[in-house]
Amino acid sequence: FVDEGFQVEECVGLNEDELVKKIKDVHAIGVRSKTKLTPRVLKAAEHLLCVGCFCIGTDQTDLKVAAEKAIPVFNAPYANTRSVAELVIAEMIMLARQAGDRS
Repeated sequence: FVDEGFQVEECVGLNEDELVKKIKDVHAIGVRSKTKLTPRVLKAAEHLLCVGCFCIGTDQTDLKVAAEKAIPVFNAPYANTRSVAELVIAEMIMLARQAGDRS
């Protein structure tokens, strides 16, 4: 995104008031399951074009308000599937080598 001229910011652990201040000039936002896009937050988003929910569902986003503002909301439910598969395979190898028995 940066190479294409977009400004990218990563914000972790913002409460609702902080999110309201930050979202005013945001065009796109990606959220995880702990970030709540409440009606108050979405109404403060003057330039928001889309919301990406990188978790199982879209429960953390008020879909009614998003629809009223014509903001599409999408999710990526399998975004971390590869990471989970890699972890499972690594654990299977550790079990096969009996690594836990050697400590």
